[in-house]
Amino acid sequence: MKAEHSAGAIIWRKNNEEIEYLLIQSQPYKQFKSAWAFSKGHLEAGETERDAARREVFEEVGLKPEFDFDFHESYSYKVTSEIEKTVTFF
Repeated sequence: MKAEHSAGAIIWRKNNEEIEYLLIQSQPYKQFKSAWAFSKGHLEAGETERDAARREVFEEVGLKPEFDFDFHESYSYKVTSEIEKTVTFF
């Protein structure tokens, strides 16, 4: 089985007493319609998860936010019967 790995960030801010999250609208892909999601993307060769998260946020939304690398969560799922993907968010 082929393994894919992506990293991204959960970008949020406090606005008065509300917490707001930054979501991006993804492009349709194969059988999937577009969806709203946190910024993320594949790790490039030799890149760490942290570096990939920083790069993806900047490429996708143009921000260079402060990261709390003490928080991270990973999950895995099967994309197809041949591909398993792991995503790590900071």
